Amino acid sequence: MTTQGRTLPPEPPQRNASSPELEAANERLLEKRHRIAAATGRRPARVVPHPSASVAPPDEEPSAAAEERSARNTLVSPGRYRVVFDRERLEHLFGRRVWLVQFAIADQGEHLGAPLIYPLTALQEKRAPALGSAYVRAYAIATGRRPPRDLWRRRPRWFLSGCMFLAEVRTITRNSQKQELPAVLHYSRVDHLVERIAGSPPCLLEAAR
Repeated sequence: MTTQGRTLPPEPPQRNASSPELEAANERLLEKRHRIAAATGRRPARVVPHPSASVAPPDEEPSAAAEERSARNTLVSPGRYRVVFDRERLEHLFGRRVWLVQFAIADQGEHLGAPLIYPLTALQEKRAPALGSAYVRAYAIATGRRPPRDLWRRRPRWFLSGCMFLAEVRTITRNSQKQELPAVLHYSRVDHLVERIAGSPPCLLEAAR
């Protein structure tokens, strides 16, 4: 396909949103969370396998902040992990609007279901998306497409939920002032997404209708 003399790459193949691998990962996560809830007496956190709406209401869970804090207690070896979208939360940090996206590890083993934070600085309103931003990169990895001009209107779950990703995870060893943290305060977070390996996000399903 060409546009004004420019050849565009072919559309990426659509993956099945309800692939057996993705469904099995969500089932394992739910089972683990219910076991934790039974042991602690706390209601299990909500897993969002695939919301139907592209723009969802704010988190209904009263434990959202607690879940976010628990994600900062996750410490795994740096490397690549399979993850699934869990939740999102918009915060104002250091004068910026930041989406704190939370993924859950989907790999079998002791870290199954462990939460990982993926901070994404929100796009500036009513402006074309900056192609170098982490928000746009995440959208491109999740969809294989260039971002729409109104991407700033969209929550991360619009292009991240309902999918399994391969993510690069790194260890945070310094605080926001670049001061070294004690080893007991180190934690893991998603550095960036590498590829979508299962499922289709709501934005692609909407486009296919």
